[in-house]
Amino acid sequence: MKHTKHYTKKQRHKLKDKKISRKINIIQKKFNNPNPIMKKYDPVFTIIEPLEISKRVLDFTLLRKILQNYGLTECNQFECMRKKPMFVWLNYDENSMHWLKRKYYYTNVFLQNSLTNTESISSKEKLHLGMKEHFPEIYKKHLAQSFLLTKSWDLGNEHKNEIFIARPINVLEEKKEKGTVGIGYGGKDIVIIHNEKSLNEAKKLLHKYDNVLISEYIMSPMLFKGHKCHIRTFFLTSIINDEFNAYMLDFGRIFISKLPYELNDWNNPDIHDTHMKTTPTDYFFPLDFTNSNMGRNDIDFETVYNIFKQIRTIFKSIAQLLSKTVNLYDNIKNGFNIFGVDLMIRDDMSVVLIECNDEGTYKSKAPDTHKKLENIIFNWVNDVILESLFGNNNDDNKLVQASIKSKSLLKVKIKRD
Repeated sequence: MKHTKHYTKKQRHKLKDKKISRKINIIQKKFNNPNPIMKKYDPVFTIIEPLEISKRVLDFTLLRKILQNYGLTECNQFECMRKKPMFVWLNYDENSMHWLKRKYYYTNVFLQNSLTNTESISSKEKLHLGMKEHFPEIYKKHLAQSFLLTKSWDLGNEHKNEIFIARPINVLEEKKEKGTVGIGYGGKDIVIIHNEKSLNEAKKLLHKYDNVLISEYIMSPMLFKGHKCHIRTFFLTSIINDEFNAYMLDFGRIFISKLPYELNDWNNPDIHDTHMKTTPTDYFFPLDFTNSNMGRNDIDFETVYNIFKQIRTIFKSIAQLLSKTVNLYDNIKNGFNIFGVDLMIRDDMSVVLIECNDEGTYKSKAPDTHKKLENIIFNWVNDVILESLFGNNNDDNKLVQASIKSKSLLKVKIKRD
């Protein structure tokens, strides 16, 4: 007669721990990175994304394949909260999942795509004033001259022929308590100051927001098919093994205004605001940055090279600025964040930094663009983050490398205090 061996609850837990330990040891060998700290974590990953398929922006097939080739097993996003996952990806494109993200603030995670205290560059006010204080030469050349609006400021004779743009910063606390949106974003409440009436409209924002940033309006922007445009680039920063690093890509997206550009009709956002929603199709930088699209005849390889050289200069300075404040959440061992940085190019080919958004935008018009962005972003994350932690001898991941891939042009190592 065959006897079944019965285990006590304590014995079952020990057996489970041994199985987990054996799996971690196997992964340690596969990673070729005998890091004892990693043994404290479970060899699982999860991706926090909307439960409704219709609300999902990215297809994470490639990222899942990469992580699985490193020996990690996908875990349900709710179940993973009871574990110590090796990797968590928080999907920032769906606000309805914020309640779930907050729960992960209490889950010990080895690696997560989030950093805290990034306001030194993600806040328009702190970015402009910080650059002005710490990098005055770069600020003078690559940012629109800016200051905080006061009730007493007026155009006067000194500024009567100048055009300014007013951008709000942070809703007042008492407005937040009433359920008002917490920040100014996406062109919301932006005012172009061109006379006393528009200045008074801008001053009304002081009753709603903490501050209003006034910047010189860029009067001679380079135009895309006759429309005002800006470039959205991607800037990745990380704290890995207590070391801060920053990277950029030789890739960006071009967003344009709805109507052709003209130096009048200042109250018409269709002329002066540039967004993805007003861009009829997906345009890329530098691929679509051509003489025919830009209405010029002097754009060549050297032109694009010089533009990227300016962008590197700007990104090095914002990396230095961010390194003074950025940190990890208490429950995260290693972290990274992908910023969406907005740039404008003047007619003289000089680059202007507009703002740094905490989140990269991955929405697009065409399915092919989704695939292109996924290939670029996830292979980038693999190259500069995952391989550095999980080992770079994983031949399996060579099978999923994308045909479209951008390299990092900048790496800034700053030893943190």
